Amino acid sequence: MSERLRVYVGSTTGVEVWNVAGAGWARQTGFLKGDARALAGRRDRQGTVFASVHHDGLYRTEDAGARWERVFDGDVRSVTVDPHQQQVVYVGTEPVHLYRSEDGGASWSEVDGLQHMPEEVKKRWWFPQPPHDGHVLKVWVHPDDSRILYLCLEHGGVVRSLNHGETWEDVSAGIAYLDIHHIASNPGRPDTFFLSTARGFFRTDNPAEGWSPADTGMPWAHSAERNYSHDFAVLPPRAPGGDVTLVLAGANGSPGFWDRPSHAEGVILRSDDGANSWHELTRGLPAAPPRMAWSIVPHPEDADTLLAGFGEHPSGTGEMYVTQDRGDSWQRVNASFPAIRSMWVEVD
Repeated sequence: MSERLRVYVGSTTGVEVWNVAGAGWARQTGFLKGDARALAGRRDRQGTVFASVHHDGLYRTEDAGARWERVFDGDVRSVTVDPHQQQVVYVGTEPVHLYRSEDGGASWSEVDGLQHMPEEVKKRWWFPQPPHDGHVLKVWVHPDDSRILYLCLEHGGVVRSLNHGETWEDVSAGIAYLDIHHIASNPGRPDTFFLSTARGFFRTDNPAEGWSPADTGMPWAHSAERNYSHDFAVLPPRAPGGDVTLVLAGANGSPGFWDRPSHAEGVILRSDDGANSWHELTRGLPAAPPRMAWSIVPHPEDADTLLAGFGEHPSGTGEMYVTQDRGDSWQRVNASFPAIRSMWVEVD
C-alpha cells in the first residue's frame, strides 16, 4: 500500500491504533481497554472514531486514539456513523434498543419507535447464553437515503425503518435461524440487499417479500448448521456494467462448534457475480485456519485493497492479512495482535 494508513484494531482486550506505511506497521501510543467489538469513524474528521465496549459503553477519540472518553453508558454492541450527516451517530445495545446522537456523541436520545413493534416480533429478541437478551449487532444506514435504517439482531432477525426510526417492520421472511450478522446493499442496484447469518448467506430484491439463500459454491452450504457467515465487503464492479464483488468471512459452524482440534476452520470467500456463486480464496492464507476473520474492511480509496482481521474465540491471539488484488493473493502482516473483532481504516 503506497498511502499512509491509520488502522484502528478492536479486539477482546481493547483498541490499538496502528500507523501503516507500505509494508511497515507501527503501533502508536494510546490504548482503550475492554472488549471492543465495533468501530466506526467520521470520514469528514480524520481521527474521530467511536468504539463500543461490552458492558461498559461507547468511547470516542478525536485525536486518532491518543485519548478516549466515554460518551454513552450501556452495553453497546454496535455503532454506526450516518454517511450522509456524519455528526449523526447510532448505537445499538443489549437488550435491543437503539439510540441516536445528532451532535457527534455529545447527547443522545432513544429511537423509541423500535420498542413499539408487535410483541410477537419482540419475543424473538433473545440470545442462547444468559441473560438471554438479544442485541443489535449491526446498525445500517442506507447509502442513498438516511431515512432508511436496518438493524441486524443477534438473535431476532432483520427489522427496518423507512422514516428515520419513527416506525419499524420485521423483514426476516425466508430466514429460518434468526442470528443476523451483517447487511449491505448493491451500490448499482440499491434495492438489492445481501445478508450474512449464522446459518447461511442471503440475497433479496425486496426485503419485505423475503430472502433467498445465495450460497452456491460455499463450503458446507448444504449443512444447515455449518454454514456460518459473518462480516463481508461489497466492492464496485471491476468494469462498467459488471456485477459487484463480495468478499465474505466465515467458518465451519458457529463458535459453539469450535471446541475441536481444528477450531474455527475459517474461510474467506469471494463472489464476482453479485452473490450468484462463490469460491474460496486461499493464496497466501493458511489452510483451514483455526481463527476466523471477524472483520473484512476495504481500503477507503482503493477498491482492490482489503484488510482481514482474524481472532481466536472466545479470546486469545489474532492475525492480520492484506490483499491488494481483491483477494487473489494475501500477505500476512508481520506484527502481533490480540484476537481481532473489528477495524476502522482511514488515510493518514
